[in-house]
Amino acid sequence: MRKILFICTAGRNRSPTAARVFAQMLESAGQARGFEIRYAGVDSLADVLLTREVADWATEIYVMEEEHKIILRRMFGQPADKIKVLDIEDVYFRDDPVLVEILKSKLKEYV
Repeated sequence: MRKILFICTAGRNRSPTAARVFAQMLESAGQARGFEIRYAGVDSLADVLLTREVADWATEIYVMEEEHKIILRRMFGQPADKIKVLDIEDVYFRDDPVLVEILKSKLKEYV
């Protein structure tokens, strides 16, 4: 089972959009089975706050910015090879069509 976790700052825009886009990409490729997908934010006011338990649950973690990777490594001891940095800045709203296209481009190699 691949357990995929998407991380952004507030868990409101980028990571929930990424989780939805990734799930849709898997379905389109006929690969939806064998995956669990979640999202969370690193900010204390995040809609879905990242915890050690959630970080440990994931087999793969996709973060929006390098700073998120640093937080995962420093606070939760996550190994670097488990974390992929997507390099998507915090300027998009949830389900923004531009964000969706960027995510599709960056995530296609992981589907």
